Amino acid sequence: PDYKRVIPKALDRIATVDRKAMRQSLIKNSILTNEKNRAVKLNFKPGLIQMRSSNVDNEEAYDELEIDYDNNEFETAFNVTYLLDIFGAMASEKVQIEFSDIRGNSIAIKNPEDPNVIYVVMPINF
Repeated sequence: PDYKRVIPKALDRIATVDRKAMRQSLIKNSILTNEKNRAVKLNFKPGLIQMRSSNVDNEEAYDELEIDYDNNEFETAFNVTYLLDIFGAMASEKVQIEFSDIRGNSIAIKNPEDPNVIYVVMPINF
């Protein structure tokens, strides 16, 4: 199959995160996700990413990390299981999350040390 068709184009925003710290935050948030969609909301702000999840019992998880990001605020949501799989499989210290400002578009997660490795994740509605 033509796998290049699913790699999103025109990704004009890049956030660089510490892979281990992001993975640990995702693990914390995964505990309180709704079992139906396993959603974790990611809110990108200049220099910061905020992560939120909640479940049907109105329990919430929240964490934030300092990141290298200097663009406008943007919020999206993903199935935390998919993100944990990606951040667990990668070996680099830093990870680039590339996205556009169009809500509903896929994101690309890349290893800055190996441009041939690209993970693509579709967001979920929240």
